[in-house]
Amino acid sequence: MTKTELKEKLKQLRMSQKDFAEYAGCSYQSVKQWKEHNVPYWVTIVIEHIEVFQAAKNIICKNKVKGVNGK
Repeated sequence: MTKTELKEKLKQLRMSQKDFAEYAGCSYQSVKQWKEHNVPYWVTIVIEHIEVFQAAKNIICKNKVKGVNGK
């Protein structure tokens, strides 16, 4: 993942680089200092985790609004 791709993904997830750093447990300065082609591979895994978590959260919230039986 490139720095540009990371920024785009974070935008889609409505997260700032600071939010991502806090979520991932790393320093904000580290995230800011990554160069275009030096983003660590683990970042891709964390982004995928966030995407799956948000999708699951959306499904759960929709089910709570509808009710378990869709009513």
